[in-house]
Amino acid sequence: MSSSENLLIHALAVHAESADNVRARVTVRMGNPEVGDRVWFEATDRVKRELEIVDIKRSDRLSTITFSGAEPDLKHFVGGTYLYGLDVTR
Repeated sequence: MSSSENLLIHALAVHAESADNVRARVTVRMGNPEVGDRVWFEATDRVKRELEIVDIKRSDRLSTITFSGAEPDLKHFVGGTYLYGLDVTR
């Protein structure tokens, strides 16, 4: 697991895989995400939600990352969302 507080990921397209997993086409703007890293985002309601990276498929320009989390949190995760690394030291 990396020091995920230095992550910035831009989710371009988000697709549900199951009730607790979604797959997203992303660009990694900062850092090097790894499986097990936790990230957070705020939806339009300004509630902070956390997800965990469970799979990564890298390519030159875009990557595909699978995230897991609570179903209500995943429902607010849409294309265009920025995800930030969670400080793992807290």
